[in-house]
Amino acid sequence: MALSGYMQGKIAGWLTGTAMGASPASLTFHLATQDPTDAGLGIITNAGGPHNNTIALSAPVTNEAEGAKASNTNPLSFTGLAAATVTHGAIYDDLGNILMYGPLDVPITINAGGGASFSPSDVNAVAGGFLSQYVGEAVLNWLAGTAMPAPPAGLYCALSTTTPKRDASTITEPQATDNYARKLFSFNAPAPTPGIGTVLKSSADIVFNVCNTNAWGVISHIAVFDAASAGNMLFSGPVAVPSQVAISESFGIAADGLTLVVK
Repeated sequence: MALSGYMQGKIAGWLTGTAMGASPASLTFHLATQDPTDAGLGIITNAGGPHNNTIALSAPVTNEAEGAKASNTNPLSFTGLAAATVTHGAIYDDLGNILMYGPLDVPITINAGGGASFSPSDVNAVAGGFLSQYVGEAVLNWLAGTAMPAPPAGLYCALSTTTPKRDASTITEPQATDNYARKLFSFNAPAPTPGIGTVLKSSADIVFNVCNTNAWGVISHIAVFDAASAGNMLFSGPVAVPSQVAISESFGIAADGLTLVVK
């Protein structure tokens, strides 16, 4: 299941300096007869039987393809339902906010008075996209009751000549001895965009130092960290056009040119 607009906004706010706040007191899993969207469409609410189940999530695990993923650790059972075809599931918090939703692997046809059940690991919550392992796992741990780390004190743009993995293990930044340094920048206010996600764009030009001594190589990816050196990688992605940075040249990103879509 993917992030709802509510969760996208929470994450985008955290990236731009707003604390996530307290974790949900509890999580519930709901069935839906259509894509719920952020409006909660098609959520089954009939009173003939339980229309939601409390769900507990496992510790998250990250893979490169999907991102951070946590699964239900408890069986989920729905009984006494009206006749319906269930196509989607959704996770809500105790305040009624929809947190995640997505399609079932296989739609379930329920006869009148029937139900549906899910074994542990059948329901997966994912925080992926361009988010790093650090952010994705922190978000899923927050859903499960662990406090979110403090928001980044600053955002630092880094360049890479290789594709960074979600754990930042394969990032290759130019050398400081060649006059390279990460650059501090900020985002404009998050912009919720229906059908796309919550969009963050850099608020001003980002201009790197002029290369000297040795060429930086072909810059193919950008990563954003919470520190000028070392620190935690927050997200990464490819540049639109890989660019060779030779001696006496620089690298720049125009205002609005660094874009993150949280989805």
